[in-house]
Formats: sequence, C-alpha cells, structure tokens
Amino acid sequence: TSADTVIQITGGGKLTAQQILLNTCQTAIRTYGDIYIRKNSNKKETVFHTIGSTVSLTSENGGVYSNEARNGWQIVNTALTVAAKSDVVIDRDLEITDSEADITSTEGVFVVADTEEPGEDDDGESDCTITGSRVGVQAAQNIAISHLDVSKNGNFNSYVTLKSVDGGYIGKTISLSESRLAIETAEDVLIRNEENASANEPVVSVMSSKGTGSYRGTASGEM
Repeated sequence: TSADTVIQITGGGKLTAQQILLNTCQTAIRTYGDIYIRKNSNKKETVFHTIGSTVSLTSENGGVYSNEARNGWQIVNTALTVAAKSDVVIDRDLEITDSEADITSTEGVFVVADTEEPGEDDDGESDCTITGSRVGVQAAQNIAISHLDVSKNGNFNSYVTLKSVDGGYIGKTISLSESRLAIETAEDVLIRNEENASANEPVVSVMSSKGTGSYRGTASGEM
C-alpha cells in the first residue's frame, strides 16, 4: 500500500500473511491470536518492509512471527510499535534505519538468531542492524540477537535499549559505533561466538569519534 493510506485490521483470531509492504501510510493491525508474516523460500526474503510509515502490530494473546528460516524485516523512516503477549521472532535479518521502534513481549522472548538452515544465497547468519534510530526492546524472557550492529547515520546517532525482565541476553557479536547501547537483564549476559574463537576475533567492538575498542574474552567469548 502507499499514498497516505490509513489501514486498520482488527480480528478475534490470528493473522497470516506471506508479505506486508507499506509505503507512506498509517497501519494498525490488532489480533487476539498470533500474527504470522512469513514465506517459505530457499532465498532470503524481506517479508515485512515499511518506508515512511506509522505502523503498529498488536497480538493480545499471541506472538509475532516471521519464523521461516530466511524471512526478514526492513524498517525505514518508520515509527513502529510491536506489542505481543508471547514471543517476537524474526528468523532472518532485522534492519532498522532512521526510525523509532518499540518492541514488547510481555510473557515471551525476542529472537533475531542465526539459522541452521542456510539458503541458496546466504550462510545462515542473522543480523540485527540499527542505523540512526531509537529502538527499545523489552521481553519477559531471553533476548537472543546473534549479530547486533548499532551505528549512526550522518549526524543521527542510534540509541538502543534491550531489557529482559526475567531472562538474559544471548548473542554472538556486538558492534557499536558512535551510538548508545544499554542491555539490562535479570540473568546472565552471554556473548559467545565459537566460530570466531580460533581466529581470535573480537565478539564486542566499540568505535567512537575518539578511538576504538574491542573485547575478545576467553576462547568461548563469555562475559
């Protein structure tokens, strides 16, 4: 949809869509059950793509899932709100650029994690890339983001807050460039990348206008 369209979808069951593309519109989707935005494909697919829009996804008693192995989201210049009772799962790349995003799971987990089923055009890695954006994620249980990259866009820094109320944070790599990142958990923060351990590559890299830093940790990369 495009051209300043206003869309409201309200239902007592669940919503299933293979792809949602929104351009310059206001969209509110509210369901009682799960929201599925997913497509079975052998190649990487952006199944949820927004540009210049205001969008809310609300599942009152379920979760929000793009949980086929190669399904991703691309959020550009958008005010996005995702509210779910259960899990919020994105099985492939999540890209947020020049946007404000608020993602909440009141009883579940938040996941943007590598897949063990690589496709024809990828190696199975799942990246969460935040550029020039303000992003808040709160989940009741674990937050799992395999590869988190937070950076500025021009003069606009990114501000990212990740909060797990009763769980921990699980990741493989974090890259932070001239932006702010806060991780708050009840349990352990575990950053481990066994694939990079033998090469002595950092699992956490920090770069600012005054210099750079990194954390290599132990062989397992635990913090």
